[in-house]
Amino acid sequence: MINTRLLHRAQWLTLGGGVIGGAIMAILVSVPSGIGVAVGSAWSAANLRAMEGLLSASLLPRDHPRDIRRVFIWVFSKLSLYVLAIWLLIVAPFPPTSLAIGLTVMLAALVLAGLTTRKDPDQTLLQRGDDADA
Repeated sequence: MINTRLLHRAQWLTLGGGVIGGAIMAILVSVPSGIGVAVGSAWSAANLRAMEGLLSASLLPRDHPRDIRRVFIWVFSKLSLYVLAIWLLIVAPFPPTSLAIGLTVMLAALVLAGLTTRKDPDQTLLQRGDDADA
């Protein structure tokens, strides 16, 4: 089962970190660099949301029918985000290093969200294979 609370927290932390990092970069380096950090982190948050949607649409228990249209929509949105990223790198309206910094904000946000998100007491873990013996 996908921990959606963790992914939602990581998305919001990515957006918040991108705004803060972009403001700091705009003050210390340049305004285009600051906007690049904010755009890179917004792209990362959207990519994380598309991944969450794709996982929730495709990873279902056996007794639930899979909606192929939802899977296709999430695959299309994920591919569209990659096309946008390639366009941003080719056209280069912002410095590529600032976009890369914005992309790494998501990694820090995922770690921070993982450290601060508590597990739901209602969730039960299904043990499989070697884990069942432990």
